[in-house]
Amino acid sequence: MTKAWLMAAGVFAAGLVVMAGIYAYTRPTEITIAVGPPSSEDAKLVQTAAQILRRDRAAIRLKVITTQDPAEAAQAFDNGKADVAVVRSDQVEKATGHAIAILHRNAAILVAPGGSAIASVSDLRGKTVGLVRHSPANERLLDTILQQYEVPGHEVTRAGLNLDDVQTAVRDGRVDAVLVVGSVTGTLVPATVASVAAAGLSSPVFIPIHEADAIAQRTPAYDSVQIVRGSFGGTPPKPSDSVPTIAAVYRIVAQARLADQLVTDLTRRLYEMRPDLASAVPQAARIEAPDTEKGARVSVHPGAAAYLDGDEETFLDRYGDWFYIIAMVMGGVASAFAALAGRWRSRGHEQALRLEQLLRIMREARMGQDRATLDDLEQQADEVFAQTLAVASQEQIDTSRLAAFSLALEQVRHAIAERRRVLGTGDPAVAPVAFAPVRAAGE
Repeated sequence: MTKAWLMAAGVFAAGLVVMAGIYAYTRPTEITIAVGPPSSEDAKLVQTAAQILRRDRAAIRLKVITTQDPAEAAQAFDNGKADVAVVRSDQVEKATGHAIAILHRNAAILVAPGGSAIASVSDLRGKTVGLVRHSPANERLLDTILQQYEVPGHEVTRAGLNLDDVQTAVRDGRVDAVLVVGSVTGTLVPATVASVAAAGLSSPVFIPIHEADAIAQRTPAYDSVQIVRGSFGGTPPKPSDSVPTIAAVYRIVAQARLADQLVTDLTRRLYEMRPDLASAVPQAARIEAPDTEKGARVSVHPGAAAYLDGDEETFLDRYGDWFYIIAMVMGGVASAFAALAGRWRSRGHEQALRLEQLLRIMREARMGQDRATLDDLEQQADEVFAQTLAVASQEQIDTSRLAAFSLALEQVRHAIAERRRVLGTGDPAVAPVAFAPVRAAGE
């Protein structure tokens, strides 16, 4: 009974371990991602990605936290409230994140109405610049540009504008130039350029930032980009020639504390579902990989770098150590069961030997020639009885073995008594003693 219960308990425990392992392996891992504002294409892209992961029953799920703007998303990331975030490169306050992907670059477009005398950044001194969708980040970007050309920030007046106000503000002379920061292929920048063009007498003037490379080198938060000729259409094309400028980079960043394998899986899923994302958010087609070379300006998460560089861990690389540990544990369990089985076999063998001893004593008693020999045999029988009694008082013994032992002991004592009478020793016959089964405690 004890052996059966131990084996059943072992099988049950092993089953629980296997079930727990399967549950832990198949249970989706939830990653919290912060993005904002809610109406932005970035937020729509992230929400679409979360839906695709749920639809595909992926091992990774996204819990989306929408914020009022990218600055708030960066703050949530820096405070540890989000595992992943979509951040603007000039709004990350702490170096706690590593890049997974570049979503897009938002170029700074400085444009003046046709016929304007403004041809360079230096000409903005004493002028008013309208900031479309005014924000502190865009104020800092303008200050960075002015600083490069040694134009004091206080000598340039700023006016916040909504997209609907641009044409009127330019036509009425309330602003001399307009700064808009956004994706060239999005909707905000082309619409702003069209409004400025409609307010002027001719094609708008695009103000170049020729020292964009120098600004990017001095301020890693920005990249230098080119607005290629004809980006905004028209005849003549707008712009009529490529225009250098700087851009703020929107990246998906992950906390350094996230496990490499988890980030590898997230990165793979992101790039694999780009076609599905692009069907809902065309901007997703422009997702690109960050530079993984050593010494790159932007730190890339090791898990993302593993996928991008083709250095992903294989299944055996990832779980090989666990297989080794499980094999060791199972080997230990098997050894323990083997030891128990050996112990049970040993006890059974010992009981069989005691029965053989009693049978030997019985045979020798029937051939005994003197009292001393019979006394010695009787003492041997008593010792066998004492040994069996000690074992029976500590643990369970099979009932059939107890019955056989009781019968054998009775026959031994009877044989000794009969032999004494035959020899005429004059001793009284010894009454046969039956060995009652001894039950273990609790039986």
